[in-house]
Amino acid sequence: PQRIHSSYATRRVWRVFSLVAPSVELPADASPFADEYPFSMKVDYKLSVQDVMRINRDHYEGTKYDLTKGVAAGPYGDPNRFDVASVGNMSFNEAISGSFERSISLFRASYSFIAQPRAFKPKELALVWFGPYAPSFTVYMPIYVAATVLPDALTTGSLFEYDPDSAYWSFLAVGNWVSRFYRYAMPYVEGVRAGMETGLFHAADGIELQASITLTFGQMEAVVASLTQFVSTTPMVVTSRWSELLGEVITRFHDGYIMEDLDSAEITATKLFYPRWWLKSVGYFENNPNPDGIMFEPSPIAEDEGDMGASAGAATAEDSIVRKGWSVSSAATVCGVLGALAGSLVGYAGARYAYFRRSYTVIPL
Repeated sequence: PQRIHSSYATRRVWRVFSLVAPSVELPADASPFADEYPFSMKVDYKLSVQDVMRINRDHYEGTKYDLTKGVAAGPYGDPNRFDVASVGNMSFNEAISGSFERSISLFRASYSFIAQPRAFKPKELALVWFGPYAPSFTVYMPIYVAATVLPDALTTGSLFEYDPDSAYWSFLAVGNWVSRFYRYAMPYVEGVRAGMETGLFHAADGIELQASITLTFGQMEAVVASLTQFVSTTPMVVTSRWSELLGEVITRFHDGYIMEDLDSAEITATKLFYPRWWLKSVGYFENNPNPDGIMFEPSPIAEDEGDMGASAGAATAEDSIVRKGWSVSSAATVCGVLGALAGSLVGYAGARYAYFRRSYTVIPL
């Protein structure tokens, strides 16, 4: 079936125009073929490569369509809205009867690039800025078209298997983790990215200055060799840094905490919890804990089992937990199976909890 939400496409056109020519007021809502919009528009200011990067990374921030706001973004502002599908007992036709905004930066992007036309430069320095994965999570890297070889970081990778040496997978991994705590974790990633892209612009200026001097002596082969070396190494360095960054964001942002002072003797752990508006939207203040220690049973949002999908059933009185490959279904089983671990576990079945001394974790059963 055809989708009838024209804003799924036209809103992005409006957003680009509003960013490059804010002096021109265009309607955010348009006809299916965007008849209200011009074919092109004179910009209010000279656009830099960085400006185009910013546009590519946009999620309507600061507008009423801001995808980092509202219940759909969750408590931490995740701008991603996943692809429509038939879920549970909801048909595909029913699913496409609604819609979310479609941002310029999308998680399902394989890559984006910015071609930088420069008539004042030698043709040997023709350049594109290439970024694997979603624009908001990528680092744009300078790729000179005169280079004869591309690095493995940009030419290898498969959706069948995670590869930390693939630039696409490195950006994807960081982006997926950061999206869980977007409002808190993304500024950290943006800081690292800004520093790296600034360094790449400086590096490109340096290699171009050297190439321009070499070209004055007619040494074309030397220029190609220099550009090839630059293009071959730069993405590898970026990918390596992003593989390290994955570990950093997991360490700093996990399990509802922000971990700080990681270089000190003691870590400062700040609880994220949830904002009041979100708690109200999910009925948090209207539900009191069950005196038996189990909240939300059955789930208040599961009107029927089909809403939970085929693999997720309603909670039962005998829930199971899985820890390090062990599946246990009662406090008594936890105590019986793990009691032999040389004092690492103290079981307390009466309160329906298992206390793990080493990790100080309380697991409801």
